[in-house]
Amino acid sequence: MRRIIDDINNWLDSICDDIKNKKWVRGIAKSLLVLAIMACTVYFLYILILFLIRNMDYIILCVGGIVCLIVFFRSLATKKLPKQEVPPVEPQQNYIQFDPIALEETYKLIRDGLCYVVWEKHEGLGVRRPTSSSQLDAPTHHDIVANVPIYHFLVAKYGESHDTYTIMGILQSTLEKKLNNNEIPGISNVPTRYNGQLYPAVMVDNVIDYGDILQIDIALTNEYYCKYRTQRILNSMNASTTSTFKDRDF
Repeated sequence: MRRIIDDINNWLDSICDDIKNKKWVRGIAKSLLVLAIMACTVYFLYILILFLIRNMDYIILCVGGIVCLIVFFRSLATKKLPKQEVPPVEPQQNYIQFDPIALEETYKLIRDGLCYVVWEKHEGLGVRRPTSSSQLDAPTHHDIVANVPIYHFLVAKYGESHDTYTIMGILQSTLEKKLNNNEIPGISNVPTRYNGQLYPAVMVDNVIDYGDILQIDIALTNEYYCKYRTQRILNSMNASTTSTFKDRDF
């Protein structure tokens, strides 16, 4: 609307300029054009108002019918929509971001200490004596389990070896002695207290027998690891109890 008013003012100013400059033909032509446009506009509005007055009943009937149809179909669509259930809110878990460089440095420290233990106890373990700590490297150095890095190492078996539980016991007791005597540099001997129990700073998490090779998994203890290890033991006890009941029923 503002733009139309500005255009009309510009036309009137242009006509005034033509008259002042004595451009009579041009001024008269613009004036007649403006009058023609205004006459057409007034006539259009007159016809439109006259049409609305004469057909007001039909217009109201059509508009009302369209509105009723829209409301009707919207109500049907609303009834057919399935009830949407609000998804349950999952508890947020605090995942720790580990520095890959720090993990690799820790892996090397544990590997050097484990190499010292295996080199000393290789006969009792039934494994080959490593000539360097790099021989203990596994293809995957670590996995993150329950916010805890579990470090993997490999040793080659030699002759008859004990069962994995016995090997775990030998490794664990030797590692603890080395830590108590400060014979494993770079690893602090600070135990973790969890549920009133002290856990050594370094624990053998698992030993897996792959035939000619043993995989030794080691973890540095903290509250996350102690919780994970306790839960794993409880799960193992529950599984063994269930298996016993099934055997008795059979």
